[in-house]
Amino acid sequence: MKKFMVTTTLLIGMAGVAGAQCDKTLKLDVEKIYTVGPDNSEGKNLNAGGTVTISRDSIHVIMLWDDGNSTDVKGLIKKTECKMNADYSEGFIDIVADAVLSARGNSKSDKMFFTVVSSKGAMKIYGVPESDINDKLCFVIKNREVLKN
Repeated sequence: MKKFMVTTTLLIGMAGVAGAQCDKTLKLDVEKIYTVGPDNSEGKNLNAGGTVTISRDSIHVIMLWDDGNSTDVKGLIKKTECKMNADYSEGFIDIVADAVLSARGNSKSDKMFFTVVSSKGAMKIYGVPESDINDKLCFVIKNREVLKN
């Protein structure tokens, strides 16, 4: 019984540490953005970069296009599932956000789904609007900074 209690305490503690990762603010520099095919294959390179900032309650994506224009996505996070290690090198974070997308003087609201995936230190973020699940993008991250809250 004592062994069971110790194991349960450790598992609860580990879950708390993993969840605590989502309480930190991440500032991510985007190296490349590409479309994602229906079979999850890499599609067209969009010749853009930008930044992604994720906090406990919001996500902000800025896409900077080669032609000098930008697209801004600001979302209020409604749901998060976090299974990420302490240095963000392995794991995932699933995010559901109510977002406003703004580009070229136009804006629209949409529910957005984001998945942050880290494997062997490489990080990517997949984003897709609920209104068009075939409009999936991947943001390849080149630098990440964990900000203290």
